[in-house]
Amino acid sequence: MEQYQILVKRYFKNIQKALKNFQVEFLFVRFIGSQGGEVIISENINGKKLTVYRNKKVLVLKLDREKIFVYEIKKLKPISIGNRWFLAYQRFDSKDRMLHSHAGYPNQFEPYTGPDDPKLPEIRNTILRSCNEHYLIEITFSGKIPIKNVGLVPGYNNWYNWEIV
Repeated sequence: MEQYQILVKRYFKNIQKALKNFQVEFLFVRFIGSQGGEVIISENINGKKLTVYRNKKVLVLKLDREKIFVYEIKKLKPISIGNRWFLAYQRFDSKDRMLHSHAGYPNQFEPYTGPDDPKLPEIRNTILRSCNEHYLIEITFSGKIPIKNVGLVPGYNNWYNWEIV
């Protein structure tokens, strides 16, 4: 599934914007593979209110005002990896098969023109996801959350930062 890195210094504002303006469907949290991969939360959110707040070191997730998970965050250097937030699109073809290509195309040879290319299948879901040293977290929204390119990641020629419109 194709995914787009959210600008590091604005990830929290983007999460808040998504939660405020788009319908949350599902919350999924698990240990990363080296920690055993065990699922911690796998919950349908329809009809419930998911909120996220932060302090300097953690994001706290609440479901209907009850704290359900604390996600550790760290201050990141511009080029460091891990503990970043990405927006991923789930696309399905006419036979209802999910596309797994990193760029949205079923092969790597077509010129990629961005997430709004009309040749790509419609987006069914949008997922905000992140991974730190211990956990993978995914918040799934119904439909497409529009994004815009906000410039290159410093030090890379073809890796961009994105932001929710």
